[in-house]
Amino acid sequence: MSTTRADSERSSSPNALQIGLLLVLLGALSRISRAARAPLLDFLSSANLSFDLELSKLLWLIPLILLIAAVMSRPHFRLLRVDSPLVMLVVCFLYAGASLMWADSIRYGLAWWMRWIMPLASYLVIINYTKDWDALKAWASIFPIMAFGVLAVCLRDLTFDSSMSFGDPDYDVAGWLGPYTRWAVMSFGFCIHHSVFGEKRSNRILGFLGVIAAAGAVYITQRRAGAIACALIVIVYLIAIGYRRKRYVFTFAGFAAVAAIALIADPQYAQRLATIPFVGGAGLAAWEGTPRAIEMLAGLQVFQENWIIGVGAGNVIPRMQEIMGNVVRAVPHNLIVTMGAEFGVVGLAIYLAFIALAFRRMHRALRTNLAEGKLHRASLCAAIVATFIAIMFYAMVQPIRYYLYIYMLAALGSVAYSASGCSPRADTDPAPDAEEA
Repeated sequence: MSTTRADSERSSSPNALQIGLLLVLLGALSRISRAARAPLLDFLSSANLSFDLELSKLLWLIPLILLIAAVMSRPHFRLLRVDSPLVMLVVCFLYAGASLMWADSIRYGLAWWMRWIMPLASYLVIINYTKDWDALKAWASIFPIMAFGVLAVCLRDLTFDSSMSFGDPDYDVAGWLGPYTRWAVMSFGFCIHHSVFGEKRSNRILGFLGVIAAAGAVYITQRRAGAIACALIVIVYLIAIGYRRKRYVFTFAGFAAVAAIALIADPQYAQRLATIPFVGGAGLAAWEGTPRAIEMLAGLQVFQENWIIGVGAGNVIPRMQEIMGNVVRAVPHNLIVTMGAEFGVVGLAIYLAFIALAFRRMHRALRTNLAEGKLHRASLCAAIVATFIAIMFYAMVQPIRYYLYIYMLAALGSVAYSASGCSPRADTDPAPDAEEA
């Protein structure tokens, strides 16, 4: 088949989803379901952690296997997409593995090192199956669905399980509801994109309802970081492109009023938000002696004592236990401190290089589409940028480096970069003969 004929066939059905992309999209949706994330198989158990196999991971594993098989069957074609953030992520993975050589306990850190496989694999799969703007639009359409799903599981867990109560001291609210809040934040920015720059009225209505659902999930879970993250998305999106639509300004002025009324109606949540240093009005002194402050100081001490190459993957946990008096388990609720303590300034620099490269690409895509007057595409890029900033803020207060949020957004931003023609070499695009294959 000639390249011309292949291009003609692809153009005849530009919106057709490949089975691999469909599985990846289903994999993304499945992350909000605890049933899909229940372990089917546990192995490599160490350090109170097992590297497991889940239904959700299988949905990502199948397209990964198909991709590897395609590359191995056609080694003379450049089928595999590789970009600069992926290269830095691979280097970070290899450095994390090498850190086991000087870690206090290889067995303790092995399972934690293996957890890097999921972020790396998800990034690789997304940039290889999300090839153009049609695929990016498919991703954008998933998030409003996710917003409704998150709200539904929140209502189910808080309504139908009598053992779950905010007043129960044995109820780990953050551990149970935290992932719901973060997926609601992930959905929030893309729902804003649909509500403001949706191509059809139905898209705008769906996006508007998705915004309500995502904000409602954050409100129900009463997470402080989630509320700030949503506010960051609103502000960044407004600065990036939202000011170009009057309805955005008016709509979210109305949402701000509704949020104020909701806080007045729920003094408990208002009191929680008031404990946020500076933003909520509380000073740092209010956090002295709290468990999170103690964990942060312990993590900083580990980083300070091992600042060059760190203590090795996962081994920050036993070091902190020694400092804090053999508590059950504790980790610094901060991405910078955790990466620095485990991998030193060397590993931290590698990881921050990945973050910087990913942000540069998504921001460049935003600027390019704005300059060309492609507002719908620019709005999608703005949603990626705003949500990425919000999730990076989340990573400063919660241990989420192994979760998919950062890597999913980085991959989508990288695809937007290449699809916008920002790179002269289009380093994430396969060669024409690879498309023919």
